[in-house]
Amino acid sequence: MSLRPIEMQGSFTRSQAAGKIQEQLQQRGQVGQDIITTAHKKEEEQKRKQVNKSDSSDASKLEPDKENKKEKQQHDRNSKKKHRKQQDNDVQHPYKGNFIDYSG
Repeated sequence: MSLRPIEMQGSFTRSQAAGKIQEQLQQRGQVGQDIITTAHKKEEEQKRKQVNKSDSSDASKLEPDKENKKEKQQHDRNSKKKHRKQQDNDVQHPYKGNFIDYSG
């Protein structure tokens, strides 16, 4: 089958159109991936800037635990005992530390 020059002109334009369509189909996946990536970046940026909200307040934050009160009281007692012992040890000696001998 022989083709005439006029038929060849028509086939070239059709092949170019088919080539463009094929290229668009190949790029469609890449464009879709680019859109998803851009949306993901925007979402991550928003999450990074957004303040996290808490669902409900903890009861332990509003009311101190009894155990914490007991621990605090015990700690206070221990610190008072240490303070009393230190005061007992800080009693001044009758002659130590009262006179400095510069002759020498």
